[in-house]
Amino acid sequence: MKCRVMLCALALSMTLGTAYAQDDEWQRLMTQGNAHTLSGSYTEAAAFFRDSVRLAEQFDSQDPRLAKSLNALAIAYDELGQSAEAERCYRRALALVEKRSGKDSPDYAKLLTNAGAFNMEQGRMAKAREMIRESVEIYEHAVPRDDGALALARNCLADFLVKTRNYTEAETLLTEVIAAVQNQSGPETVLLGISLNNLGAVRRYQGKMDDAARLFERAMAILEKTLVPEHPIILRSLNNLAIVYAGVGRNREAELTFQRAIEIAETRLGKEHPTYGRILQNYADFLRKVGRKTEARSFDAQSKAALAASARRNGVGMTVDASSFRQQ
Repeated sequence: MKCRVMLCALALSMTLGTAYAQDDEWQRLMTQGNAHTLSGSYTEAAAFFRDSVRLAEQFDSQDPRLAKSLNALAIAYDELGQSAEAERCYRRALALVEKRSGKDSPDYAKLLTNAGAFNMEQGRMAKAREMIRESVEIYEHAVPRDDGALALARNCLADFLVKTRNYTEAETLLTEVIAAVQNQSGPETVLLGISLNNLGAVRRYQGKMDDAARLFERAMAILEKTLVPEHPIILRSLNNLAIVYAGVGRNREAELTFQRAIEIAETRLGKEHPTYGRILQNYADFLRKVGRKTEARSFDAQSKAALAASARRNGVGMTVDASSFRQQ
């Protein structure tokens, strides 16, 4: 979404933390938050993670649970479109993990992956590149080649490469990631769906529209089966698939796919979320293309209102540019 995708990948990383049996209440809060994340209920997830942060602040300063709670809360805020809150959580968590474990640890790499993806969504591409590449380098020296955390970091790097039009390098990376996770189960299944979506984006830019459609459809099928059909993670594949359908003249399928994406975004994320605004803009572009200009103007207005509301909420004095989401 936004790229929220990433989102996607980011939500996955949160479920991979270690359980700490010595504090049942902290574990209960994190488990509840994770359950709501997996169902796509980010508002409820954020409430549990905020409570877990408050509890973890009472622990010893070297206890890793505060950073884990902050990471989880940052992901929830990011999914909710609350970028200022997400950034504060990421910065605090990175400082804690750097002090406790150092900059060469897998824990630090996981936060770099998430924070790098967040910065990429915010359009801070140089900072995103630095963080994501650093996370990949740390993991390559610390974990096996088929480790899920490394695959996630490499997927985020591929996403960055797609956005910066380095399609050949992105294709190579995604092919390797898919090979590493395609026979695994659990969280890596979500990662497989995200990787297929990203490879579909590469195929789209290469002009291989039929291949792109098949990859987006496969990604959606995996994510729907692993999560729930209305999970916000699916929005990126829905948006991509609708654009491809429109591009090859499958207009009825494109319209139904856009409408499904709009319904999920409105229900799960709300009318002040940037993803909702961007999908509305994509739908308006489609309507304009097929000659339904009056309807297109209406959705243009709704899109601008949603993006402006999101910008105000996050302290931005301008309307958010919708172009980045259209290129996912």
